[in-house]
Amino acid sequence: MAATAGAGSHARATSAAAAATPDRSPSCGSKPTRRRYAAVWASATRRCSAAAAVDVRSHHWYNQSSELVQPVLLSDRIHTQLRDRILAGDLPPGAPVPSERRLSEQLGASRHAVREALKRLQEAGLIRISQGGATRVRDWRRDGGLDLLLALGAQGDAPPELELERAALELRASIGADAARRAADRATPAQRAEIAARAEALAAAAEPEVRNAGYERMWALIVDAADNLAYRLALNTLETGQHVLVLDAARVGRELADTGAIRALARAIAEGDADGARTTAADLLERT
Repeated sequence: MAATAGAGSHARATSAAAAATPDRSPSCGSKPTRRRYAAVWASATRRCSAAAAVDVRSHHWYNQSSELVQPVLLSDRIHTQLRDRILAGDLPPGAPVPSERRLSEQLGASRHAVREALKRLQEAGLIRISQGGATRVRDWRRDGGLDLLLALGAQGDAPPELELERAALELRASIGADAARRAADRATPAQRAEIAARAEALAAAAEPEVRNAGYERMWALIVDAADNLAYRLALNTLETGQHVLVLDAARVGRELADTGAIRALARAIAEGDADGARTTAADLLERT
């Protein structure tokens, strides 16, 4: 017992000493300051390298050919297949969607992958999932919103017959023309002055990208001056959906080139000429 107690006391003393002694092991990224730390430094370097390898794997798991990736890819495939059938009318509005179990059996997929695909279809407004009832196709042309436009664009493989880019450009032109008309009626003196200043600044810019940045800002001011929340949110949606509509300097080059029309638009808004603002804006925006 005495020996055991002595050993225990010694162990406690050793532990206390170890706790009291500062940890001199170098951290990741630090440098050794003395030769006697060389061995410790080598060990720490190996430790940091191993940690970095784990970190890289955790951030790039989607590049690995592992079972973890397969359900995600399979879910994408199921989602695309069902989505295309709905958009093509093969599954018309009101039609029941096969159950998770049946889809799983037909497609040779896990129910988890099927469930994820159906969830995405529901979020896009294409189907309605009822607890305890049949999952049915929605009339997406009547019930869908702009979020469906973004969802289709984000996939990058929407059926070409939907003409997503054309639809988005026409929406932009329609909203922009009426926003210019409203701005001519509703803009404050400060807003009118800022729109005019923006038009002059972009007309003076030589670089296309600089001019385009000024053009985007001018239109943001026009939409704000229109004082229409629906217009503002709709254009926010189009700006967010870069996969649907990319408006870089090359894409809107014909608009940017006509600085006379841009100045005329700003002048019509400044002078309160609603019809002139609408006509000029429509002519500009229809060029893209």
